[in-house]
Amino acid sequence: MADDNQQTFEERKWAREQQIEEEKWKTEKRREDAHRAHDKSTEFHTYINQATIDAGSLALRTLVLINGGAAVAILAFLGAVASKDKIDFVQIGAVANTLKYYAAGVASAFVAMTLAYLTNYLMVSVETFKNKIYVHPFVVETDRSRKMARLNRIFHVLTLLASLGSLGCFVIGMWSTSAKVTSMIESRVTKP
Repeated sequence: MADDNQQTFEERKWAREQQIEEEKWKTEKRREDAHRAHDKSTEFHTYINQATIDAGSLALRTLVLINGGAAVAILAFLGAVASKDKIDFVQIGAVANTLKYYAAGVASAFVAMTLAYLTNYLMVSVETFKNKIYVHPFVVETDRSRKMARLNRIFHVLTLLASLGSLGCFVIGMWSTSAKVTSMIESRVTKP
């Protein structure tokens, strides 16, 4: 009987050791899964952040370029027209007055660039303030990360509005310039 008790004790001890080893293995597996999830989150954040920065930067530089280029083209046109005889400087002034739209477009694009920087900064903050834990889901939001996410969305919308404002200034400037130049040409054609 004592041998049976001793064998049962040994079997229970061995079973408990196996259970402990299995728990250790599961814990280590969970830890590896957590590290993979943390790394995947960080990698995704880095990739998306870089792609967003690149796309936004290209769009905003394009807005500065088209507004600035339009202003330079109008100035060159006005310089060429002003060098001609029989010019109505009132009409040149009307065309020159359209430059304000392009200047506003450049300024709006600059504001959008600044807001884009702040948007990207806040996105990094969202990820930075998340807690990385060793239990599923491994990455969890905190009050601070949620606050940064709300601010990020606000700045994202403001960036988009400033960008659309810059594009709107360009379109209005083009229509206005077109109308003034057309008026200038028509007045020259009708004059004897």
